[in-house]
Amino acid sequence: MTSLRLGLGLSLSARGFSPLSYSPSMLIDARNTSKFFQDASDTTAAEPTGDLVRRALDVSGNSNHLTAPADTNRAAYQSGSGLLWLDPDGTNDYYTAATRFGLAANPGLTVVAALNTGAQANMVERVWHIGTTGGGSICGAVGSGTLSWRHNNGNKIVAKVADNTDAVIAWRRAIGDTYEDQEIFVDGVLQAQTGVVNGTGVPTDTGANFGMFADTAGGDPFAGLIYTLLVFPFELTDQQLAQVVTWAGAAQGRSI
Repeated sequence: MTSLRLGLGLSLSARGFSPLSYSPSMLIDARNTSKFFQDASDTTAAEPTGDLVRRALDVSGNSNHLTAPADTNRAAYQSGSGLLWLDPDGTNDYYTAATRFGLAANPGLTVVAALNTGAQANMVERVWHIGTTGGGSICGAVGSGTLSWRHNNGNKIVAKVADNTDAVIAWRRAIGDTYEDQEIFVDGVLQAQTGVVNGTGVPTDTGANFGMFADTAGGDPFAGLIYTLLVFPFELTDQQLAQVVTWAGAAQGRSI
């Protein structure tokens, strides 16, 4: 990984581009209205009029579908002004999949989420999480104080994104990165580190679990909105990341 990255706020058009060309391991996209169900058996479709979603289907082609552990953990499927999103209660709504996408403990990885930060009432609100809830796991979080990578035995933090703000956030790391080596981008712009704990640490957890809107046991729930979320099991290049960020921004009705 190079030590200096240019900001990725490039004038690349999302027209005609699909992130599937870069082979994500997971793509959850609220614009795919046929991929959300109220039940765990994919029988009753969820409509974007407030229906509660038990299953969100992965459209990457890898069948890494997300399931809420129980009906009480279902986020609402909402729409407005031509946009679609998942809206959790911020208390106990979350989804899991029994996978880590074939990743090693200390992998190359890029996760991109088009989200709204919500009220960020808590210090740590986990947007996504890979592994167990133990030390050395891998997580991307927002929160009342910071935007961060979280590992349960260390972290890297950058400046907070304002409350109730639409943003495309990308967490990117190369194979072998330490905690302080990892990168965070907001709307394609690399963010400066503002703090780190155990900066020379590395991920060690190999649990085959993925969580969205919380860790894989429901801890540190995220109370904001998710429009689309992508997991790439490698470090995207600058150009690839710029294209994916632009594509994801379109899910929010934004041009990045």
